[in-house]
Amino acid sequence: MLNKNVLNSISWAKKENKLAHLYLFVGKSKNTIDLDILAFLKEINDFEINWEQPLEQIKNYDCIVLDGDQGELGKAEIEQAFYDMSLQTNYEDTNDKRIIVLKNIEKASVQALNSILKTIEEPFDNLLIILSTTKEKNVLSTILSRAQKIVSLTMSAQEIYGQLVSQGTLEPFCLVASYLADDFREAQNYSKDSFIALFDQLLAALIETIKRNNKHYLYSFLLNELTKENKQKNIFLLDSMKLITFGNVLFNDLKIKNKYLEQIKQISKELVLKFPKSIEFPLAIDAFFKFINENANFIIQKELLLLNLLEKYE
Repeated sequence: MLNKNVLNSISWAKKENKLAHLYLFVGKSKNTIDLDILAFLKEINDFEINWEQPLEQIKNYDCIVLDGDQGELGKAEIEQAFYDMSLQTNYEDTNDKRIIVLKNIEKASVQALNSILKTIEEPFDNLLIILSTTKEKNVLSTILSRAQKIVSLTMSAQEIYGQLVSQGTLEPFCLVASYLADDFREAQNYSKDSFIALFDQLLAALIETIKRNNKHYLYSFLLNELTKENKQKNIFLLDSMKLITFGNVLFNDLKIKNKYLEQIKQISKELVLKFPKSIEFPLAIDAFFKFINENANFIIQKELLLLNLLEKYE
């Protein structure tokens, strides 16, 4: 999230005609970076911004957005973007910028990156190039040395929750969603009915395991719900398990009346009392994600995870 000092610095640079030609947004969350770029665009060209709309769907003749995740950062695509933007003729007697946003720049080809470097050597009038990445170490060193870096800071759970409330989201679960999400948009998504229902089912599975000593209920629930095709659902479910495991400690001093917090704290307390080794749930879950991110076989890793979890409460 861009702080006021950064935005003030950008505003001053625009006013004094001292904006760089090349900016690199770096952060841990792609959604947070996108929101920061939108804030940057609003500051530079006073765009009409729909904060719920993905960055790549922005509709403005001043801006072209290409995404490396969509395979759009080849040399031909980037050079076409430069050519299309150079044809814009509505920049006489104006300080507005012609902006090209290249998301996930670490996925651009070497030839494409060379085109960027060549363009900023002799940029056309009012050109501004914005790059983004969550993998700074994979970005070409020449790009890093030439770009002005802006760090997108991850929002805290309290900041995310405050923003949700300020925009009229009153659903009690949005507080939990703020702790599960990496950014505001993800928290908004997690506050939808489908994710709330999924969380309720997870709570029910844990209660069944604790109260009725049905040790295979949670195993069966996760076996059905974790699928290779739905990565976001997997992350939500397993991060929810981690949150519940430490909920009694995490939310102990939080002075907010919320039905979900009370359920989480109670289940967390009972879970650890009955199954002391359940405090190792997060370690097993982190190991699962590590292997999945290294392209290990999903079915095998899922079964290993479920067996590992089962061992913790037997």
